[in-house]
Amino acid sequence: MIHSFGQYKRRGLFKRWAVVCASLAFAFCVLGTFISRSGLVQSVHAFEGDPVSLVLFGVLIVVSVLAGVVGVVVRRKSFSDGAAGEIESLLSKDGAYFLNNVVMVVMAAVLAYLTLAQAMPSWMPFGGQSISSGTYDSLARPLGILFLLLMAVCPLLGWGKTDPAAFLRRARVPAACAAVLFVLLAVFFAVRLLPAYTAVVDAGGTEAAELLSAGPAVYYNGLAVVGFAVAALLLFNSLFQLARMARGKGGVRAKLAAAGSSVGHLAMAVILVGLIGSNMYVTEEGGYLAYDAETDTSSEIFEVGGYELSFTGSDVTANSDETQVEYAVSFDVSKDGVKLGNVTTSVTLVATTQQRKYNAGVLSMPGEDLFVVYQGVRDSDSDSDLSLDVKINPLVSVTWVGFGLLCLGMALALFGRRGAGLPEEAGKREGGAGELAVPGESGELAAEDGGASPDAVPQAGELADGGGLPGDALQADEPPAGSGNPAEAE
Repeated sequence: MIHSFGQYKRRGLFKRWAVVCASLAFAFCVLGTFISRSGLVQSVHAFEGDPVSLVLFGVLIVVSVLAGVVGVVVRRKSFSDGAAGEIESLLSKDGAYFLNNVVMVVMAAVLAYLTLAQAMPSWMPFGGQSISSGTYDSLARPLGILFLLLMAVCPLLGWGKTDPAAFLRRARVPAACAAVLFVLLAVFFAVRLLPAYTAVVDAGGTEAAELLSAGPAVYYNGLAVVGFAVAALLLFNSLFQLARMARGKGGVRAKLAAAGSSVGHLAMAVILVGLIGSNMYVTEEGGYLAYDAETDTSSEIFEVGGYELSFTGSDVTANSDETQVEYAVSFDVSKDGVKLGNVTTSVTLVATTQQRKYNAGVLSMPGEDLFVVYQGVRDSDSDSDLSLDVKINPLVSVTWVGFGLLCLGMALALFGRRGAGLPEEAGKREGGAGELAVPGESGELAAEDGGASPDAVPQAGELADGGGLPGDALQADEPPAGSGNPAEAE
């Protein structure tokens, strides 16, 4: 929607897309509220069934979509892009923006349908079925990588048609730098991520079944490698866009507005790298650790992914009115004989409802984070066992860096100076090549797409998107969980 409105204002293109995407965006926002408030779909976040909310939000969704569609139909002549709006080639900026809209709308529609599938009649595809998280991942991963590939390639293309020589001239240096970064990422993949995948599959169990359900190993790991290549290209293409803007003409605030878009695109590349590691290559181990309640000690060591967790002690605390009691355990974490730190994890028990809240202990390291979740105590005939669930999430910190850059890009776009409407030369083609001049190569101010008229001021916001352990009072669930979210209570 944001890209469509940007091109609508600057070049007079994508008028229908802009209006329809705005209507769909509002409808999907209402749909999220509708799903949780109506009780139509069973979820831990859902409210009780409410027929009033069902009707109210249903009408809002239908009316918002119809408003956009009917408005475009009624005013079809005024919303016509004319000859300048015709897409001559998909290998152009026009085509890239069009494909971007198609991918995003299709992705949103499919995910919305799958979310509502359990409330659909059984004769409809997936009707009455609860869709697993793996299904969403299998759809979102390739579509997300395709979307970011369009984002990476678009600034290298020309308007109308792309001149191959101009494309190669723009792409050669960013592509060479991206190739170097891709090699480094590929080495990290081969040394760290691929062995983690192989170890999980070889171990068998629920985690292995979930990985294999996402597709054959060649496809699953190949998708990750392609994602790294796309991230590398997007990152360096965005950096070169920033460099062109920095040395171009124009005021500081005008440059900030354009820089915000490129920083946002750069952030998406960093986030993609982080998500590939932290979402696709998680190592998880659930099990028990023998515990002596009388001495508050354990003679065993919990091992996972090369890490060793040594029990150091426990603690029990209660709030002032004793309605909540927190049972905490602590561990020293070491790897290859080197102590890395200490981690404390706990369970909060609400006395009135007997509900539990699992508080994960996290040890953050440059390349990965270690999540430790204490789930209670299992009492046997002779002793007690601590129930633990441990996860190793690679590249989590990279994801957070990406989100920080995304916020920075938004701030730059907000504080930058916005343009004053459609440039006079918008939509004009150069003779022969069918594309506009490359501002970056002549030192002029480059817009977010790298190919706008030098008179066009880039638009802000052109960024798509006591004692003793609590063992006597707190018993562990059977068997130890291995698939829950360690950061929150279920």
